[in-house]
Amino acid sequence: MISLQHWWFGILSYSACHLLHIFLWRSLTIKHDVRAIFLCLFFSAFVFLLFPAFSLCAFLVHAILAATYIALYPTFQASSPSIVIMSSIHASAAGLNAKEILMVLGHGNLMSDRFRDLVIAKLLTKNGEHYALTARGKRLADLFIFYRQFLGLPRGGG
Repeated sequence: MISLQHWWFGILSYSACHLLHIFLWRSLTIKHDVRAIFLCLFFSAFVFLLFPAFSLCAFLVHAILAATYIALYPTFQASSPSIVIMSSIHASAAGLNAKEILMVLGHGNLMSDRFRDLVIAKLLTKNGEHYALTARGKRLADLFIFYRQFLGLPRGGG
C-alpha cells in the first residue's frame, strides 16, 4: 500500500524535476522538446532513487505525473486553432466575426510551426518545395492510421 509520505515524496520529486524543466526551457534553446522533457523528468527521477526515502511507490507517483505531462506537453507547446481563436476573441473588446477569425488563423504560424517541429523530429524532410515522410515518419503515420482504423475512425483527421 502506498503511504501518504510516498505520495508526497513522489509529488515533490516530480515538482523539482518540473522546475528544472522550466528553468532549462527559459534559459536554453531546446531542439528536441519531447526527448528533452523525457530526459529531464525521468532521468532526474533515477537520481532520487539514491535516497532511501524514495521508494518504488514514490517513483511510480513521479512516473505517472511525468508521463501525463509528457503526453500533454504538445498541447501546451503547440499553437492550436482553438486556442488561437479563443485568445483572439478574448483580446478583442467587442468579439470577432467569422471573417476576422479566419484572417487571424490565416496569418498565424500554425502550420509552419508544425512543419518545423516535424522536420526537427526527423519525421519529415524537405526536398525543394515539397515535404516527404522519412522512414521514421512513415512508421509513425502507419501507426496512427492503424490505430484510427482500430477505433473505427475514418482515415485522416485527428
